[in-house]
Amino acid sequence: MSSPSEARSPIFYGWVIVAVTFLVQFVAVGTTMYSFGVLQKPMVEDLAGGSRFGIGFAPSVMFAVGAITAPFVGRWLDRGFIRHVMVIGAGLLSLGFALLSQVETLWQLLLVFALPLGLGVSLMGHIAGAAVVSNWFTRRRGLALGVSQFSVSFSGVVAAFATSALVEALGWRGTVAIFALLPLLGVAPVVWRFIVDRPEQLGLRTDGDLPSSEPEAMKAASIPEAPWSSRQTLSEPLFWLVCAGFAPCFAITSSMVMIFYSLATDRGFTEGEAAQVMACLAWTAALGKPGFGWLVDRVPLRAALLLSTGTQILGLLLILQASSFAELLLAAIVYGSGFGGVVTLQSASVAAYWGRDLFGRTLGLMMAVLLPVQILGLPLANWLFDQTGSYQSALAVFLGGYALVVLVFWRIPARREAPAPAAAH
Repeated sequence: MSSPSEARSPIFYGWVIVAVTFLVQFVAVGTTMYSFGVLQKPMVEDLAGGSRFGIGFAPSVMFAVGAITAPFVGRWLDRGFIRHVMVIGAGLLSLGFALLSQVETLWQLLLVFALPLGLGVSLMGHIAGAAVVSNWFTRRRGLALGVSQFSVSFSGVVAAFATSALVEALGWRGTVAIFALLPLLGVAPVVWRFIVDRPEQLGLRTDGDLPSSEPEAMKAASIPEAPWSSRQTLSEPLFWLVCAGFAPCFAITSSMVMIFYSLATDRGFTEGEAAQVMACLAWTAALGKPGFGWLVDRVPLRAALLLSTGTQILGLLLILQASSFAELLLAAIVYGSGFGGVVTLQSASVAAYWGRDLFGRTLGLMMAVLLPVQILGLPLANWLFDQTGSYQSALAVFLGGYALVVLVFWRIPARREAPAPAAAH
């Protein structure tokens, strides 16, 4: 761990934290989420009992395990074990990919996605990265979260082309064997060397402020650092309102990432063109994260949420009608720019309403609550494909989900009252 003297440099150490979380999420998401769209077809052809519907459950069970364990992960993060949690997650992710390269049947694939991969992503992914970044920033939290989570979509730019090239050269098994090397050798050492849970551990303040420079208004607006139980969080209407808005968003966006490559090739586009569309989607989604992070630091949270959702609706309408390569690229640009803000705005919402000390456990509880809706998206899309021969029906259902999101986000309040001190359970 760096010493305080090492931390006092012209560059605020919080941006080092952002850079490390960028790397962590780049590997965690790129190898599991964005690569799956390319790996799905060769897996269906190779595995005994494989079908799009069956293999489509693989990311869902991974998300399910991540969501079930999220409340526990959140508590560990809030108690100061962020670095340890991330390193353990990296080891599990490497183990999972090594095992995945050896599976022969559908049930073996689902088991690997459920346990080592699901646990690995849960420990080193979104919650841990957002928690440590939120600990280091207050005024510029939205921007910092956006830059950190830029990697979530940027990984798709690399994954779409790299995975396609690796599969062509090595097959899908050789590709995931390469993936097994990245977390353990590329991520774990960096996390262990540079991650520090809070600026106070290095004698610093959030945003790089001097000890006496925090504005009084910022102090008054912050959430008191008081004990707060999971039961109290679950009893809050605000918690359920936020969950109701983000549940359809996560179900739809995660499904779209998984099916977009196949959707493009099913419409007659080449694999190279499909990879270009995926890369375009990932690029615009990546830019949307710091963009919406910057925006949410300056406008009401509700305005940012509605703008993100409205852009996704427009993009989905364009995808439904796209018949040429240029039209599909335009649709990917519009949709990606909107859905890129979802993860950043969720983290910003939790930080704004529950504060630093409650961030990990609140986000963890939220991920668990989102599970029943989130895991339905991809299996539903693939089931509708099996029934109709295209993803058009799935896209229509997703539009209905976005209509619900608009209604919910319209009711999001500008702020919340600070929670009263209570005994933690």
